[in-house]
Amino acid sequence: MMNRRTMLARLGLLAGGAAAWPARTAAAAPLAPVLAGHPAYIVNYLPHMVALTQQYMREEGLDFRLMSSDGGTKLRDIVAGGQVSFGLGDSTHPIQLANRGRPAKILLAIDRRCPYTNVVVRSDLYEKGITTLQALADYRRPDRARPIVAVATLGGGQYVYASYLFEQIGAANKLNLVSGGVTLTMLGGLRSGQFDAIVAPAAWQIEAERGGFGKTIFDVSDDASWNRYFGGPLPVTCAYALQSTIDRYPQLVQAYVNGMVRALHWIRRSSSAQIWQEVGVRQLRETRADTAVLELDAFKRTASYDGETDAAAFANGAPIWFRPGTGIKPIRYADVTDLSFLHLSRRKYG
Repeated sequence: MMNRRTMLARLGLLAGGAAAWPARTAAAAPLAPVLAGHPAYIVNYLPHMVALTQQYMREEGLDFRLMSSDGGTKLRDIVAGGQVSFGLGDSTHPIQLANRGRPAKILLAIDRRCPYTNVVVRSDLYEKGITTLQALADYRRPDRARPIVAVATLGGGQYVYASYLFEQIGAANKLNLVSGGVTLTMLGGLRSGQFDAIVAPAAWQIEAERGGFGKTIFDVSDDASWNRYFGGPLPVTCAYALQSTIDRYPQLVQAYVNGMVRALHWIRRSSSAQIWQEVGVRQLRETRADTAVLELDAFKRTASYDGETDAAAFANGAPIWFRPGTGIKPIRYADVTDLSFLHLSRRKYG
């Protein structure tokens, strides 16, 4: 993995600053090496992969490379350390970087609701009438214990949104939230009855329903359900960078944002089947082919194609992020967003 100093040295930027990065012209100025990261090669981070495979970053003058950090928290640390220039992950990560003295900014959002907060209950419980969130909260296991609901990791992004959801129905003390781990353990725990329900991205939701051992009782793609508990659109997954990167290399940032905007446009006008054939086969390494199109359909229903995250959307997220138990200190919208690059890109590409 190329570290940030090596990358910038190759560009000749350490001595000359961002102005030293030449505009790409017909004279074929050298491509600028850029390393970006996301937590995993899954559908949630599709725009990065589209921007790479459809050559948008290259056309913007970047030798664009991707890495998986194996988790959003690890990605945040890698961005903070300067190993990658751009991260694509949960919007709480740039907020937490700013909280910890490493100012960072959200550059654009790629979705408008949390794609991994679907709630899937065991099929046998669903058949017994556990068909709503409230019914799940009121259920008691045979030993009279509270129902066990698994999230990937306690304290992670999924936990933040799921715990808020259950707080909204007055169930914060009625459920036992546990760490369920990765795909194999989450689905295995639901199938075996170890978990009564899981909080799931679309891939797990699809696998559980297709396998006949899970039924969805909260679907993030349902507008009425989402708005009832979360109050409307909010930025969940965003592209972000350190303020120092933005200040020193604005042309590099602009090229990256341009590539991402073009990727979002391509996703909007492409079918899920086309996306799988042109991008997924090569890039979605953690997605099974037989569920890929369904998962891509789900992504398209929650995507933010204009990249915007306005003050109203940020305000919708504030009660979720800045509440006791998350460890995230409140921050002003203006102090953690910089949409100037997005707006310049949209003037160019629509």
